[in-house]
Amino acid sequence: MRRLLFSFILILTANLCQKISAAQDQNFHIYLCFGQSNMEGEAPIESQDIFNNKRFQIISSVDCQTRHTGEWMIATPPLSRCYVGLGPIDYFGHTLTEKLNDSIRIGAVIVAISGTKIDLFLKDSCEAYMKKMINKSSDMIKLYDLYGGNPYKRFIDVAKMAQKDGIIKGILLHQGEANLGDSLWIKKVNSIYNDIITELHLEKDSVPLLAGEVLQTGIASRMNETINQLPSINPNFHIVSSDSITDALDDGLNVHFTSEGYREMGRRYANKMIELLPKSSLKHFMPDTTGSSFDCDLLNDNQLDITTPNCSIYSSDITLPPPIANDITKEKIVGTLSAPEKYHIGNNTIYWTFTDSAGNSSQCPQNIIVNDLFAPYFDCQKLPDLSFDLNTINCSLDSSEIHLTAPIATDNCETAIVGTLSAPKEYFIGNNTIYWTFTDSAGNSSQCPQTIVVLDKAAPIVNCNHMAPLIYDIFTSDCGINSQLLNIQTPYAIDNCDSIIEGKTFIPDYYEIGIHNIDWIFTDKYGNESTCTQKVMINDRFAPVIQKDAEKKHFIILPLNANDISSNEIELPSLFATDNCEKIIPGNVSLPHYFSIGDNNIVWSFSDDSGNISYFQQNIYAIKNFELQLCPIPTQNRLFIYGLEQNEEITLYNTIGQNIYQTKSTGNPTTIDMTNFTDNLYFIFIRNQYYKIIRK
Repeated sequence: MRRLLFSFILILTANLCQKISAAQDQNFHIYLCFGQSNMEGEAPIESQDIFNNKRFQIISSVDCQTRHTGEWMIATPPLSRCYVGLGPIDYFGHTLTEKLNDSIRIGAVIVAISGTKIDLFLKDSCEAYMKKMINKSSDMIKLYDLYGGNPYKRFIDVAKMAQKDGIIKGILLHQGEANLGDSLWIKKVNSIYNDIITELHLEKDSVPLLAGEVLQTGIASRMNETINQLPSINPNFHIVSSDSITDALDDGLNVHFTSEGYREMGRRYANKMIELLPKSSLKHFMPDTTGSSFDCDLLNDNQLDITTPNCSIYSSDITLPPPIANDITKEKIVGTLSAPEKYHIGNNTIYWTFTDSAGNSSQCPQNIIVNDLFAPYFDCQKLPDLSFDLNTINCSLDSSEIHLTAPIATDNCETAIVGTLSAPKEYFIGNNTIYWTFTDSAGNSSQCPQTIVVLDKAAPIVNCNHMAPLIYDIFTSDCGINSQLLNIQTPYAIDNCDSIIEGKTFIPDYYEIGIHNIDWIFTDKYGNESTCTQKVMINDRFAPVIQKDAEKKHFIILPLNANDISSNEIELPSLFATDNCEKIIPGNVSLPHYFSIGDNNIVWSFSDDSGNISYFQQNIYAIKNFELQLCPIPTQNRLFIYGLEQNEEITLYNTIGQNIYQTKSTGNPTTIDMTNFTDNLYFIFIRNQYYKIIRK
């Protein structure tokens, strides 16, 4: 809304409150103003607010100082009554006189009382409500008397007085702070409006009610939601916005406008009223005296929205209210229209024709703007998920590596809308949602998501060469070791996105001697695998243990009267060793070609599968073979043995095989004392042969 700002040089005259009288004047516009404190006027009056504007007058509603009820005076603040402040009606009146023809005067009837509810102006409950307020506040007693005990009745009475001098053009309301939360407030305002129209015999459709919003930042700002519902109950109700007027009067109440706020609200009341007045009332308006007169600027652009797949709207589906022109004969001329069949998207200019009874006509163009609000359509379900393999160690695929085909949407008036994409710089492993945007020439757009799936196909990276064999030497008779003794360290692989993958394997509790494999598997969260084999070497360092009963000295008897014997002619008893894991290892020996009389040393070796060797030295004692003679001499209880050398074994057994006597030869002969032997049969074992002896 255009706002006109004027500056005046104020001349204060001594006769501001002079009484003005005149017969009823069609150009004297009367406005009925009621409400509570913000209509009453609360802000300081400054020098700039004093005008000697004879075209703007008020009719007093009370008797105070030099004012008398029913008397007209030049509008000089305070307006509503003595001892109040600047209010919105001050600049409402001044703005109207600035913008309307100089022939038009403005008059105001104001009844407003601070802190009161809308109930104060209900015809049937005003007096009772006023008495209730008196009980709450002693200040109300003076106001009760000022308004004759019934402010509503005083309001109507003074309005009737004003009506004798001019024409009531509108009703101004500023109230609501005291009715915050009152769900019946709208109905109460409508009831008051109907009572005023009835009591003053006004034409309802010709008298609008202008309701101002309360302070946007005040404690009652929520009341604006209720105030803005007024037009829904009565088409003659109009709202005056307080938007952007944020400063509150510094009185601690946070409900009142500042002086500048009242000035701006007054201008807004005036500009709203100007919108509702005939344009002929405005300065510089020149009617067409040759025919019908209509201000074409009043024909606002008519906006029509298309939300369907159509390119146009049938004119038969649109109802346009015809404008009404004024003829010089004061005839009301209803505009006629030859409408096209369709209104297409964009600007359509139509022409209203005004033809009076004399056949004079004029035309006014009006723009019918059809707005395309239908967004391009594409079935998002047709956009498949697209999968791409990532075979490198990177975390993502560069968008340049992914080639996408743009989908095409349909529009109401455009055949094909190619989708556009603001692609990301890279697509990460997993699901990536992109959005195709379809925008038509009207700026309507729709979007469809599409999922780009980046599949991780890169196996974890591991350097198997860094997995050194695990070596453990066993120096005991054990067959293996507990795996914990190996101190096996878990290896790790590197996966894309620098993640670390821990190797997994099965490790037995026990490793036997030998070479084993540990198969490490590295699996990332997408199932990609790498494997490495690590050797486990359990080495046998334990040499075989030679049997405990192995003979260190073994006797052989040479052939009779021989001094040596070929090794091929004798058979030595085998020797054995035990190895870990209870293995039996036969001994190996390298024999000399001959064994001579006396000591002959040979070395047995015992070698296991791991190459561990034990050695055992054995003495082979070769005994010269003489013919053995046994000479028992019973009379002396002695047995003489001839043909033995020193330290040859002699063993005596009884008939049941018991060893009853053992000794070694002492020379030739060797004597055995048999005094303690009973008479019986005995066997003597010498040089691997048994000989029978009978003692009698």
